[in-house]
Amino acid sequence: MINPFIKIVYGNPYPTFANERNIMQLIYLYIDGYCSFHEAEFNFSQDLKLHYNTETFTFEISDTHSRLPEQFWGKNISNLSVVVGNNGTGKTSLMQYIIDIFLEAHGGRSASGQGILLFAERKMLYGYFSHSWQKQQIGIALESRQYKFVQLLNLPEVRSILGKTKMIYLSNALSMRDSLRGQWYNGNRFAPLYDCSLGYLLLSDIEKDINQNLRQGPMGGSETEGYFLYEQYKQIKFVFDKKQHQICKNIKADKYPVPVPERLYIDLLMENQLQTVLNDIDNDISRISYSIDRNTFQDIYPDAEYEDDPYIFLKMQLSRCAIWCAVRSAARCMDRQEKTAFAAYLYKETKNYKVNEKSYIGIFANLWKNLTQIKGSNNKNESGNWETLRECYRYYIEFLNYINSEKLEKHFHIDEESWNTLKQHPERKVLTFTIDTEDTDWFMEFIYKYRYICNPDYFLDFRWGLSSGENSLLSLFASFYYLFDADFTNEKNGDYKIINSFEQHGEVQCDSVILLIDEADLTYHPEWQRVFIALLTEFLPRVYPPKCCKNIQVILSTHSPILLSDVPQQSVLYLKKDPEKHCTIVSDKVHTGTFGQNIHLLFKDSFFMENGTIGLFARKKIDKLVSNIKEIEKKLDDEDNKHSATEIKSWKDKLEYECRPYAELIAEPIMQRKVLLWINALQQKLSQSEQKNQLQRMSEKEILRALNKLQTELNRRKHDQNFDL
Repeated sequence: MINPFIKIVYGNPYPTFANERNIMQLIYLYIDGYCSFHEAEFNFSQDLKLHYNTETFTFEISDTHSRLPEQFWGKNISNLSVVVGNNGTGKTSLMQYIIDIFLEAHGGRSASGQGILLFAERKMLYGYFSHSWQKQQIGIALESRQYKFVQLLNLPEVRSILGKTKMIYLSNALSMRDSLRGQWYNGNRFAPLYDCSLGYLLLSDIEKDINQNLRQGPMGGSETEGYFLYEQYKQIKFVFDKKQHQICKNIKADKYPVPVPERLYIDLLMENQLQTVLNDIDNDISRISYSIDRNTFQDIYPDAEYEDDPYIFLKMQLSRCAIWCAVRSAARCMDRQEKTAFAAYLYKETKNYKVNEKSYIGIFANLWKNLTQIKGSNNKNESGNWETLRECYRYYIEFLNYINSEKLEKHFHIDEESWNTLKQHPERKVLTFTIDTEDTDWFMEFIYKYRYICNPDYFLDFRWGLSSGENSLLSLFASFYYLFDADFTNEKNGDYKIINSFEQHGEVQCDSVILLIDEADLTYHPEWQRVFIALLTEFLPRVYPPKCCKNIQVILSTHSPILLSDVPQQSVLYLKKDPEKHCTIVSDKVHTGTFGQNIHLLFKDSFFMENGTIGLFARKKIDKLVSNIKEIEKKLDDEDNKHSATEIKSWKDKLEYECRPYAELIAEPIMQRKVLLWINALQQKLSQSEQKNQLQRMSEKEILRALNKLQTELNRRKHDQNFDL
């Protein structure tokens, strides 16, 4: 029954409240008819208990008595929820449905099945019903001191209410659903959903490249290449941001294992490696590339003039590669007749060039002039790719001027061993040099100019010298940072903004972030799992400070009990299969406490591992060991059968040479000791049985002879004792 002081609002503007925290949170999700979910409810709020009664079609909403301490997760992290369960229970499907219904609410495709989202802001609860929802009358039974109003939203109202909320999705697992979503949804950093899943990025990163129009035809760039190249760029932009770099250093000073690279390693690809990486299907482009390499730059490798100055050589090689990229990009914009004419020009005109460090701009100007003449003499309409390349002309000039006017030795540090090897073996594929990550301004200008001229043939490869776990964390941090349009942390005015862009409504500044991380522990070493929650909650309020984001909500799934031990029990959702209904349910049984809990208890209780935590291979070996010991014990205790000496000996050998080695392998000390004591007891029993069998086979004379020997030995011992006294 609804309290008389509760006001129910349907479609009316929500009231304003003075001095209330204006934060938007996802607090409840109902799913029916999606994957393995049937009438499944997910409560993400620790303050409210929500239940949809399918018999009365009523939402029953009331306050809970368990609340976490204020700012438990951080300054502006209002909530962190963890989803756990066995494989196949639907953790990833839950993430996918949250995304689907969130996008539907913003005008995207209709979500499968029936779903309900409930959000909370100030004292207002907002409900959104999926398009497929059956239009029965919905009742509201609200008994709460915190929330006084409920508003069920239609589509236009959703955009005005939820438009200020940005959803971020991260997943390192390759999923077909993420890839398919990337084909119809542009989840860039200005969209309501900022999609950082691996499946989406593989498709989208190549499209984000500034030279995407040149990645077409038989030499179109691959998705994996585009992903890794763009990932490198995101990390570079993050690390070389002054304030972000300082944030990471501050967190590391607080004893958190944050990856803070001191230098960036750069591999400059030489001629042989470039030809290997960029092996053309188009023979005409290969022929043109061969001409530009063999004729124009025949003296590029170190000779007597430059062997003592590696930085002049570096300057020449960077300039050469810039021209090499321009020529190859131009070739991609030509038809067969134009390529033939350009190749003939290269062979005839450029073989007499004498290359030095200052001649590259002139060489490029002559090449470009000839390119323009060849394209201009063709009566066919110029292609869109050629128009794109013409727009890039000034970037080639800027890069060449920049390289030739700078003292590279002030910034780059050439690896001496790499340089000496290159001098001795000109066929070596790379020249390695580094730059300190403190040298931010100069290098960011260099990297911007570089990205505009390598279209699409990248000739620099970047690495940090980090472990795979450190690199994964760096990638995570870089993805969070890349949400912003500009290098906002370098701006003096501190204009922090998270933007949602809508076609009809323009840009909206967000004040809330919902962060979804699927398989949060994937790729991480157990030590990185141990610190993951601490790092996440320490970093998020710094990259999204309160003045740009009032509220951050985190929902993540995991298989790691180490990670779960950082989360209070009321923040955990347990998924399990219902064998009777053949669907996934949210377990409502009372679970073992999680916060600071023993890892073995978490494995057994929170991850529903009824068969224990021992590996299946070891478990099978131990089960077989126990079965073998029990079999021997059963035969030995069978008094109806007489055991031959041969049988007893075979059992003793099996216990000693087969069972005992397996028992000694068991690392758990209590289990090992118990099994070994069991083996010892059986061996002793077998020895006694063996002695009994021997007595039964002896004649009376042999028994009397044995008794005489025993009596003689007993008398000797009594004599020795009396003598000692």
